[in-house]
Amino acid sequence: MLSTDPDISDTGEQARFLAEQTSWWRGTWDITLEATDSVPLDHQRFLLWMAFILNRRASSTATTGAIAGGAAAAAGSS
Repeated sequence: MLSTDPDISDTGEQARFLAEQTSWWRGTWDITLEATDSVPLDHQRFLLWMAFILNRRASSTATTGAIAGGAAAAAGSS
């Protein structure tokens, strides 16, 4: 559920988004999206956008790490 307010009841109609950081070292995240047919398109669009942003950030972090690792290896072999 997008809200963490315990006073909001869960009727099964809310979109659910769960993001957990799987690696503090690499900064990777695991995303779970749950929706039903009755979830408005705007909510589904927001969830897909959020997944895209987090996945893009994770791939950017991985690319930066690979480039830095390659540069360090090249500097060490000279």
